[in-house]
Amino acid sequence: MLGGAHLVISNALVDKLTVNPVSGFILGAITHHICDAFPHFDLNYFKLYKNYKFKNLPKKIKLFVFGEFLAGALFSYFFFYKISKIDFLIFLSVSIGAIFPDIITIIFENYLRPPIFITKYIYFHKKFHTENTNIYKGIISEILLIAFSIIFFMIARNF
Repeated sequence: MLGGAHLVISNALVDKLTVNPVSGFILGAITHHICDAFPHFDLNYFKLYKNYKFKNLPKKIKLFVFGEFLAGALFSYFFFYKISKIDFLIFLSVSIGAIFPDIITIIFENYLRPPIFITKYIYFHKKFHTENTNIYKGIISEILLIAFSIIFFMIARNF
């Protein structure tokens, strides 16, 4: 799952669960791992992408990833923070937590030599990813997960 989807889903699901930025970050990261266990669209559909070697991707794919992230970030900002009035510190901590596993993986598998505990965490993160055999199943599953999380958010807001 790409970053924008993680932002939307995490902010939708975590809203009523915490008022603490630290637990918001942790819950954002937990929702990231849970979402990765569902079939979803990911960079592994591009045959050029293996083992998070993001720096080796063509510019068109990097632009696509950035565009998806930007769309998810803007939607999350306006829908959750501006319209729904989520506390900004909670919104920010959940958002950072939601993308943290991928950021850590990309940084340490592309640019820095990871210490052993980061290597163990990257392995842990990768174990959550489902094997995506069908791109349509992944996209439909991801759209349903996003829609469910937004509906859940809207219902929970009324209680």
